[in-house]
Amino acid sequence: MGKFEFAIQVMVIGFTVVLVTLFLLYGILIFFSRIFSRSDRLSSKKRPLESNNLSEKNDLNQTAVIAAITAAVSSYLESQGGLVRTGKIIVKPRSAAVPVSNNWQIIGRKILMQGAIDIDKTRRNLR
Repeated sequence: MGKFEFAIQVMVIGFTVVLVTLFLLYGILIFFSRIFSRSDRLSSKKRPLESNNLSEKNDLNQTAVIAAITAAVSSYLESQGGLVRTGKIIVKPRSAAVPVSNNWQIIGRKILMQGAIDIDKTRRNLR
């Protein structure tokens, strides 16, 4: 009965140590995230109006770029005669007569068999 009690004690102590360590690491991560993200918060609080105006300008610029790219692609496709039509895609299974094997596997098997033959020759010469 003494071994069982010792095993339970080791398990409980080990589990407790692991959990305490994980909670400490979690606390350290939260602490560092608050320290290093504080500078970002302070810089965004200084200029809230400018950042909103810049984001609106960036959105307008992005929509203009997207519109220009779409117009260019559309005009290119129209000048080329539209999209290329593809034929019917047919999927056929492999026939059973074709062996499905890899050359690396075959070479590996040959090397193993040659090694076995060499060992056998060595054994015969030693006897």
